[in-house]
Amino acid sequence: MIQDSNKMYYLCYLYVFLLLFFVIFNIDSMWNWSGDLAHHYALAYRISEQWSKNTLGDPSLGDMTFYPNGSHIIVAIIGNLIHSVFLALQIATLTSYGLVWLFIIILFANLPKNMATSALVALSVLVIINSLTKNFDTHGHEIVANFFFSQLVGQSVLYGSIIFAIKIEKWGGIFYSTAALIIMMLINAKIHLLPSIEMLGLIFGLLITHIVFERSQTMQAHLTKRKIIFAVIIMTASVFALLIHPSFLAMAKLSTNDGSMLSAASYPFGILTFCFLVTISSLKLFRLWLKMHKQKYEVPVLKYLALYGGVLTILCLTQYILTFFGLGSDYAVKKYIFGLTSILFIQISIIFGSFIIHSSNLSILKISSKLVNYFPLILISAFLITLFFNVPYVKSMSISNIVLYERKIVNLSDTLLPLPENNKYNVVVGLNDLPNTINYMLSIAITKTPMELAISDVLAKNDLNNLSNYSYVITSKGNKKYNLFNCESISNGSILIIPAKCLER
Repeated sequence: MIQDSNKMYYLCYLYVFLLLFFVIFNIDSMWNWSGDLAHHYALAYRISEQWSKNTLGDPSLGDMTFYPNGSHIIVAIIGNLIHSVFLALQIATLTSYGLVWLFIIILFANLPKNMATSALVALSVLVIINSLTKNFDTHGHEIVANFFFSQLVGQSVLYGSIIFAIKIEKWGGIFYSTAALIIMMLINAKIHLLPSIEMLGLIFGLLITHIVFERSQTMQAHLTKRKIIFAVIIMTASVFALLIHPSFLAMAKLSTNDGSMLSAASYPFGILTFCFLVTISSLKLFRLWLKMHKQKYEVPVLKYLALYGGVLTILCLTQYILTFFGLGSDYAVKKYIFGLTSILFIQISIIFGSFIIHSSNLSILKISSKLVNYFPLILISAFLITLFFNVPYVKSMSISNIVLYERKIVNLSDTLLPLPENNKYNVVVGLNDLPNTINYMLSIAITKTPMELAISDVLAKNDLNNLSNYSYVITSKGNKKYNLFNCESISNGSILIIPAKCLER
């Protein structure tokens, strides 16, 4: 027993080491430069600067003034420690992605060893095939075509909460585990609403399953009514708690936006096909749990993953029906693709694992039993494969270069940059070799250029339409657009602070 405990400790240390390795390996790379990146950075930067919860009325943040900021507070804390909010955002993003797949691998480890071994091999093969062929959007793709940073962080909290709930259920029963999930759901709502709603659905599924499928004869005679009442109270309390949470109304305002998602799956046919497939695999997994449960082999992870798959399809289809009648948005439907693809891969792998252990083929059983001896190695291999194969490795811009610009402009802003005149603003534009998104990001975050103005002038064109809107322009020394004039700069170095009046003349 002590030997097994030591093995688990070593495995945990190895997981942490591999996660650190993944973060360090990718620390200087990023997969997209969407406007969402700038908005998440701006909110984290403002928190690090002011440590104030009230950002309402800040024109440089726009819709981010009412965005759930739990993940951004974490970024702000790390940013203050390492003196770069942008680097902190990168670290938090990579860590969240790593944690999502680490928690998924740990869920696999909660299966019987012979089933888990085959399932992990199947998951690794599915992930590799997907990355080499269609490249459907699994977890991690939230930050590839777009930058759904908070959603990815919330997803890692969701999977971590499932592991926690399984441990609680084994210790104290379903009512304790659902109570723990409610607490985690409310914490997660501070990060992102979508994973929180999925957790709410999971709570409902767990309680209903408990009442319908887990009643012994004694419970039927004496305790059924009391348990049903208690379950209804928990479900009502969880719905009410989420509805009154500030994040609920805040995220509802943003659900009308539409983003460029679904890199491989089509809309709506692709999404609906995934819903159908996940429904089938969830029913199959639930049936497998029920069969093992009746045989007194308690494997709660099967129940949780089956119910979670069912919840995803119900929520996605409900949102699609609402959209069909003009009451929802395509954007909200598309956001389920990451969860649907991932849970489908997870469920198919587990179903494959159960098929292998129940196979009548002796050669397959021999191979499976031999693989069990290498279970820790297979766990680690599956973790590495899911980490490194789920996202593309295209380095479009060096993070260290952006951090260098960030620190220079922060220093200039703190020391040399004068405050703007009344009804005018300072702006960052035309930084050498940087995309428009980064100029826009530094403008709204550091010089507090109003988002509405920065979108048209910096993000869209990286060129100022009307210089009369600005007091000072921060730009690179070698910029051809703003160095053609004999305007004296306040700063000396690679970054210039030029009075807008001079440029206007």
